[in-house]
Amino acid sequence: MALTLSASIIQMNVKNDAEDNIEKSREFLDKAAAQGSKFVILPELWLCGYAKNIREVARKYYDEVTSNLSEFAARHDLYIIGSIPTTRNGEGRETHVVYNTAHLIGPEGLVGTYDKAHLIRIMGEDKIFQPGNSWKVFHTKYADVGIVICYDLRFPGLTRVLTVNGAKMIFVPCAWPYPRIQAYRYLMVARAIENQLFMISANRTGEDEKFKYFGHSMVVDPTGEIILEADEHETLLTCRMNFSKMDEVRETLPCLKERKTELYKEFLD
Repeated sequence: MALTLSASIIQMNVKNDAEDNIEKSREFLDKAAAQGSKFVILPELWLCGYAKNIREVARKYYDEVTSNLSEFAARHDLYIIGSIPTTRNGEGRETHVVYNTAHLIGPEGLVGTYDKAHLIRIMGEDKIFQPGNSWKVFHTKYADVGIVICYDLRFPGLTRVLTVNGAKMIFVPCAWPYPRIQAYRYLMVARAIENQLFMISANRTGEDEKFKYFGHSMVVDPTGEIILEADEHETLLTCRMNFSKMDEVRETLPCLKERKTELYKEFLD
């Protein structure tokens, strides 16, 4: 793994217009590549937000989006993370069930996907999506990484299992709305501290029919220090992360090694 890596965060106003969002993401991606970033993260559902025609968007744009991002990633030798709606046949349900799916696309193409496991009812996600039922640590040429999506951040077991299985960074595509800005900020810091790794979030801005989104995308280091944070406006943030600091933190305060899982394992279920 490289000792230092640059990552960029695309904080954008996601509209219910896939073509507009695709064009805007291209502009931001060009800027991130020009800055030499090796990882670029887009917000949750950056393709269309919670559009009423989300199923049709998923069917129409998935192949185009993944193909174009794969070509871009190969051309610039970087990895792109984000989440978009996807459809596939559902077992025992209607066909073309919709998932909120995070993608990791790199120079080699589509590295893998993760379906959002925890669906937030107050935003109606349980009426739109099928929940995912698995997690995965993704292997890239630069570092092993994990992905969780927005509401997943409230469930510490998910980030912990990614950590103990080798993730050195966890990316968090978000569509986190007001008024829960403090919960979001505290949870990002807590997940970084307890797992002693880098947490990188991209939260959308703007508003839709029901919610206003506050941005504040950020990078938190393994000590819990917020080393980069946006305001509520559209922006591109780029940060260089030093992984020797992560190794130093884990050696000085070896929390992960000193867990006594035999004391609480039976209660975690």
